Amino acid sequence: MPPAKFRISNYRCFGESHPLVFDLSPGFTAILGPNNAGKSAILRFFYELRNIWGVLQNSDNLQRLLGGANLGIQFNDVIYQLEPFHKFNESDIEIEIAIPDIDVRFLLKKVDKQNFNLTDLSLKIKNIPIGFGRVTFDPNKKLFEYSDPTTGRLTMDAKGYLDFFKSLAQMVYIPAFRNAINVGELEKYGDMATGTAFINEWNQWKNGYNHWQGQRTQDVIQDIRELFEFTSLDVNASTDRKSMQLTIDGYVYKQHEVGSGIVQFILVFASAALRDPSYILIDEPELNLHPSLQQKFVTSLATYTKHGIIFGTHSIGLARSIADTIYSVRKTGQDSTARLFGTEPHYPELLGELSFSTYQEMGVEKIFLVEGPTEVRTMQQLLRKLGKDTDVLVINLGGSGMINLRRMHEIAEFKRITPKVFLWIDSEQESESQQPPAERRKFIEECKKLKIVSALSERRSIEHYFSSEVIQKVTRRRVELKPFEKFNPSAHWGKNDNWKLARAMEKSAWIDTDLGKFLNSL
Repeated sequence: MPPAKFRISNYRCFGESHPLVFDLSPGFTAILGPNNAGKSAILRFFYELRNIWGVLQNSDNLQRLLGGANLGIQFNDVIYQLEPFHKFNESDIEIEIAIPDIDVRFLLKKVDKQNFNLTDLSLKIKNIPIGFGRVTFDPNKKLFEYSDPTTGRLTMDAKGYLDFFKSLAQMVYIPAFRNAINVGELEKYGDMATGTAFINEWNQWKNGYNHWQGQRTQDVIQDIRELFEFTSLDVNASTDRKSMQLTIDGYVYKQHEVGSGIVQFILVFASAALRDPSYILIDEPELNLHPSLQQKFVTSLATYTKHGIIFGTHSIGLARSIADTIYSVRKTGQDSTARLFGTEPHYPELLGELSFSTYQEMGVEKIFLVEGPTEVRTMQQLLRKLGKDTDVLVINLGGSGMINLRRMHEIAEFKRITPKVFLWIDSEQESESQQPPAERRKFIEECKKLKIVSALSERRSIEHYFSSEVIQKVTRRRVELKPFEKFNPSAHWGKNDNWKLARAMEKSAWIDTDLGKFLNSL
């Protein structure tokens, strides 16, 4: 799914003077802010417009809209259909979406006190404005066509456009307050089955004749077992189908006897596992979870997606630790505003944000510093294979720009909190005969003077430790990186997939490398 830029006006708390500008891109995106600031509105936008995403990929509807038609439509899972319109003005909801080669614009226009239309659909293809009566869509050839005396006849493959809106429709939305397993006959909460509906569904998945569903329930159980470090785990519906029953390390527990965190994992993982979503939209993933489990929860949940996860959170520590992109949302009068969050944390403040004292209470005394959020997720997967992921807090330095001597006084602050600090960064070494760049060598030397156990990778970067077999398995690409070859995301794979590669790679493939030896020494 290609990256896309959204500009949204007059939807819920985002008005004309403060439209929501939001980049949708693969990986992990955090939406940070206090209560009632607008975090949930961003997540609900993709969920509530699901019917519209379906219309925009339907051949007949697309042809009619491009011909100037208005289509009556409804928001998904909204009782009062005009509720998502901005409360303090009467303007239409205006949505602009920029994807590679195509800009899409349309309006949602109120018809009366109960209904609205999707209207004014226009496209801009290859920088040529086209609109009513001037563009056609050939559903058989999947082509957009445009013609006028100036340009002549132009065509464009519509597959990218159609796939994009199909992916939008395949997002899974997980609201906050997820002890919804206890809500009786309520069947749905966001995209989660709930209450007795969930229990019956789980029982059917696990014990029915569909082998794929049965395997997916086992995947969920295995993920939860690993996260909570149980020796064994089984999850079943009770005989009366009113609650769940868990068998943990040979002991049987009723649903009310286990923590809400475990039940939340079951609900959310199962909801994602059987839907094969493009993205997961989850509100407040930190709910009911200790800080040491929050990162694992979000990262493990993302394994069920094709492209990534977008999460709304109160936790600046969680956002900084794993998100590739962070948006900060706040109230501005009657509107909300969203902007990119600062990327250069002051490290001592960051430890406070991450609640490191809470980790220390659990015996976690080691801090492992890596370059950026993609490295955090990758190292967490490798440490899990060594059984060390619960002993170490992995923190990113904020990217390669932070690897400089001007930040050494902040790096030193880590040693004041715990003596056990480790650091690993890419060497960026371009050939076996050359040394790594001088600034990286000097940075490591200064870290060692602070008695921080530090290392530069012997290979050029973390990407160079993945085998060609695991690259093909995860990315479906037949590529191989030589130890000092330049990594090119467009030619190889996206850095956001590194953690998936690490998860899929057998320990025997890397344990004897310098990386494996370093991690084993933590």
